[in-house]
Order: sequence, then structure tokens, then C-alpha cells
Amino acid sequence: MTNALVQDGFEDLKGEVVRLMHGGKMKAEQAFLDETLRTYHGIGQVLDHYLLQKKDRAEYGERVVLRLSQEVGIGKSALYSGLAFFRLNPKFQTHGKLTWSHYRALLALPSVEDQHAYEMAADENEWSVRELETQIRAMTLEDSDQGTLSALSSAVLRPDENLPALRGWFYTYRLVEGSSGQGDPSLPGDGDLRLDLGFGTHLAWPLKGVEEARAGDYLTATRDRSGDYSFAPGDGRPAAFYTYIARVIRVIDGDTIWVDIDCGFRVWCRQKVRLRGIDSPELPTAAGVRAKSFAARELAEATFVVVTTTKPDKYDRYLGDVFYAPGEDDPERVLREGKFLNRELLVRGLAERVKR
Repeated sequence: MTNALVQDGFEDLKGEVVRLMHGGKMKAEQAFLDETLRTYHGIGQVLDHYLLQKKDRAEYGERVVLRLSQEVGIGKSALYSGLAFFRLNPKFQTHGKLTWSHYRALLALPSVEDQHAYEMAADENEWSVRELETQIRAMTLEDSDQGTLSALSSAVLRPDENLPALRGWFYTYRLVEGSSGQGDPSLPGDGDLRLDLGFGTHLAWPLKGVEEARAGDYLTATRDRSGDYSFAPGDGRPAAFYTYIARVIRVIDGDTIWVDIDCGFRVWCRQKVRLRGIDSPELPTAAGVRAKSFAARELAEATFVVVTTTKPDKYDRYLGDVFYAPGEDDPERVLREGKFLNRELLVRGLAERVKR
């Protein structure tokens, strides 16, 4: 009986039913997420309208929120978040697949300018909630370490000039399929999997620990004391950023440097990196010389830098975020807490914000 069902196309029927069930589940989940956003936006709108009518009564708003929380059964923080969400997006213009949890994290940022900047970055880079929180936490540490620089940033930068840093994870790679062997990269591969180290470099390596991995997956590599590598599934979208330790070879100008990059597996790659999101004045203008001198002085004091690259620009220069911390030998601390060179130049008026 089973063989007869298979021959009659039962497997095709089962596959279609599974596909429809999965698609329906995904649509239902997305509808729920969208409606959650609309609900809190609506709550924020009516609360804002009510409080504006009573704005001349001191401390009235806090009492209203407390009473509303007690009688309706919604936490005070949720009500305040709904209010802030409405004030951030009065016309309910949300971004992509950002959820209410994303916006709760965004609303913890100190200014509307920061909220908008990280909202766009989270949408563009498809950050999960955890990844967004990691990026915000790193930015908070950076600002707290810089003291007056943070205040200067707030005073100088316009909302569209804010530049969230992109901080990935070390030694995390995307799996790609090997070439077909026929000289045409557009043809399907021959089935072997390779690690994409970035910069057009692919490495064939035994995938110890993830034998079931497929092309498109992200893997994090770990090296043991004997020199052997093992792998584990990469943790979300940060894997899309190629994050490496690098040595600065030369500062070309205020927004371009030559670096020697440690791609892992004893593979080093020399690359010209253009600082993402900024544009410094051209040499040999006085402003261009100042920008280059600043970048050279800052990087000269660091033993190494951390570079997170995204994609080449129209001149085939890789766009990157550069982090450094003079006197710090721990790469993780440099990545998570170090100075962000792109923003340092922007804040000091040595470069302008551009979107590439």
C-alpha cells in the first residue's frame, strides 16, 4: 500500500501540504509581529494626545501612567515604551522586519538621533534583537570611555550624520560551494564546500564538528592548542561582517589605509580599506593633511587594529570599520570597547558623513 501511494504522487502531496503549513505559520507570526507594533503605536498615540491636553499640570503624566498600568494590567515600562515609540515614528513608518523587541532596545538609546541611526542600521544589516543590543552596548561603552567626545558628538552631528559601528565576530565565515571547474563562476559548483575568508579568498578545509553544514551557512572556527580547527554554527547576522585583526601598513589619507589582515588559518591578505560611511577632504589640501595626520597619529599608538569589512566600493576598495585601543593587547576588548576611527574623524570635523 505504501509503495502504491508513493507511486501515485503521495510524496508530492505531502511536500505541498508541509510547504503550505510552513508558509501559513510564517505569515501568522509576521502578522502577529506587525499587529504588536501597531498596538503599541496606537497606545502611545492616545497616551500622547491625552498628556498633551494636561501638559500644564506638573507630575500629572507620571500619575496617569501609574494608574493606567494598575487598572489595565500593562506594565509602566511598556506604556512609556509605547509613548516613546509613537514619538519616534508618529506616522508609523517602521523599518523592514524590525519587531517590537527591536524597538524596545532602540528606545533605550539616549537620543532620537541615535534611535533613528540604529533603527536604519538594524534594518540594513538584518540584526537580530540580540545583535542590536550588542551593538548598542558597545556604543555605550565607547561613549562612556570618551567622556567629552560624546558630548561633542551630540553637539556637532546632525541626525543623518550619526554612524553606528558594525562589530562582527572573530573567525566567523560563510560557507560557499566550490567552482564547477569549467572556468565559469556563474555555473553550479561541484559540491565541495569552502570557507569564504573574504577578499575573494576561499579555503578548502575539513569541517570538523559541522559535517552536515551546507553552502550559505555561517561557521565560527576555534583553534585548539595542537593547532587543529573545529567549527560551530555562526551566531546570526554578525557573521555577515568579516572581522579580523590587522596591522596597519600605511595611512594613505584620512579615510583610506593599507592593512595586512589576518584572515585565520595562517592566511594573510594585504588590502586597501576605505573607511565606511565617511569622506575626508582630498590631499594635498590643508583639511586633507589634517585628516591624514590625525588618523596616522591615532593608529601609530596601536599595536594592531580590528577591521570589520562589508563590501567593495565602486573602485574595488573594501569598505570597513576600524577599531583601535592604544596599549590594549586583547583583540576582543579592542573590538568591543576600542575607539571607532570612522566616528572619531566624523566627530572632530575631519570627515563628512556619506552613504555608500
